[in-house]
Amino acid sequence: MQSQFLAAVNQLADEKNLPKEMVLDIVKSALRTAYRKDYGNKDQNVDVELNEKTEEVKVFVVREVVKSVENPEAELTLARAKKIKKNAKIGDLLKEDVTPVGYGRIAA
Repeated sequence: MQSQFLAAVNQLADEKNLPKEMVLDIVKSALRTAYRKDYGNKDQNVDVELNEKTEEVKVFVVREVVKSVENPEAELTLARAKKIKKNAKIGDLLKEDVTPVGYGRIAA
């Protein structure tokens, strides 16, 4: 059975003659904006992943691994990065899961 959320996405895609993927990208963009407004700041590099089967949403802040942090919103130290990903190295872009409670599943 299709959830109300996916049914709404499909209906909107059909009504506006848009690809379903485009509608999902718009939803992800809205979730990124909402996260920045409620939990982060407008300059953060935020990524959102949406699992269509489980309707689970994950929010990530993407930061570059550096020797010395100048901008904590965009960078993190190698020591901190290794706590998230053991084989991290300088120059890597690291996705840190920052999914707030309530973002973990789309309310249908």
